Amino acid sequence: MMAARAITEGRRRFLTLVLALFAGPVMAQEEPAAEPEPLPEPLTLERALEEADSDHPDLAVARARLEGARANERRAASGKGWELGVEARAAEVGLPSDYYDEASADDHYARAYLTRTLYDSGATEAAREAEGARAEAAEERVLTARQSRRLTIMRRYFDVLLADLEANRADERMAIVFIEVDRMRDRHELGQVSDVELAEKEAEYQQALAERNTARSHKRRTRARLANALNRPGELSSDLRPPPLPELGREVPDLAELREAVRAGNPELAALRREVAAARAEIQQARSLNDPSLDLELSTYAWSRTLKSRYDWEAALRLDVPFYQGGEAGAAEDAARARLREARARLRRTEMELEQATLEAWQDLDNLAGDREAANTERDYREKYLSYARKLYEMEVQADLGDSMVNLTATQRRQAEAAFSIAMAWARIDALRGRLPRTDSREEAP
Repeated sequence: MMAARAITEGRRRFLTLVLALFAGPVMAQEEPAAEPEPLPEPLTLERALEEADSDHPDLAVARARLEGARANERRAASGKGWELGVEARAAEVGLPSDYYDEASADDHYARAYLTRTLYDSGATEAAREAEGARAEAAEERVLTARQSRRLTIMRRYFDVLLADLEANRADERMAIVFIEVDRMRDRHELGQVSDVELAEKEAEYQQALAERNTARSHKRRTRARLANALNRPGELSSDLRPPPLPELGREVPDLAELREAVRAGNPELAALRREVAAARAEIQQARSLNDPSLDLELSTYAWSRTLKSRYDWEAALRLDVPFYQGGEAGAAEDAARARLREARARLRRTEMELEQATLEAWQDLDNLAGDREAANTERDYREKYLSYARKLYEMEVQADLGDSMVNLTATQRRQAEAAFSIAMAWARIDALRGRLPRTDSREEAP
């Protein structure tokens, strides 16, 4: 009777632990993201840059990698934490006929355990250091992705404005050539113009028409690229405002000071330095595989059969001293050293690339300032010549008024392109120094 109650109690405890084993957390479902408000019309550069931190795929990839790196850091930090779990076994065993009437019996058990590593020769600390360094590298690359997003939006925004100016020039050119060919057709009917001269003008008109169509297609294409950069595919902005360009008044820094600022603040350099630190920590982690460890183990048991040799709980200290692991530790250390060499090589290569990029951006500022001055001078000339041609036209003197208008529009485009290029050069320099373009700070990754 007492044996039956003991078996029943053992089975009850066994089933309780098994149910605990299979119980799992309920996964919370994410709510769908709200639809963003439509972009305003007209669109400004400042408003466009507000979309830089939206969940664009490029930025989402960097943020996802950061989340993964932080999760790995938490996992590494838990190496010496408490571990609570349940294990169970269901079995049927044969019984010796000399002692039992039954041929077989249930022999199930379940164990709830609580364990913790008390000492592991620094393996957990090394793993936590390595994963922590990788998480810091991932944070720096989120900043790099945010910088890239702002640079791309600026470039696409300027491309739209330049495409509009080019389309205006093409429209003016096509309209002027159309008037000229229409007049020449009338003169051709009067015998004042030869067939060859008319054919030449017709060909010029067709070329101007093709250029206009190409320019209009380019307007739409640049707007589509801007929409994708803003993470608003298909939402084409029709009206963009030319932005103020405070970069045009900034003083060009000393090259040596600029290089020092890039070495100190560039996020990709910082990320690669953290990867070097992670590789060093991995070497220490690999070395600890041959070192002893000490664990605390606490267990409680539930048995379906009661035997004198079985116990209800257990508290133990387990010392593990490895002598030979088939070369696992040596191979792990060699792999970590290879990753360290790779990380150092990538760091050195990036340092050289950034040195070159810094020099080129610094030189661009000087060269583009000359281009802008030349464009400004040409615009002054074109405006004066247009006024001169307009006066001749009003006096009914033959004048190239149409060509003057086209040339002025083309000069305005070159002037805008030079100014936009200076703004982009400054944005690249700010990004090289670790700043967010068009801001005054090195913001932390959200």
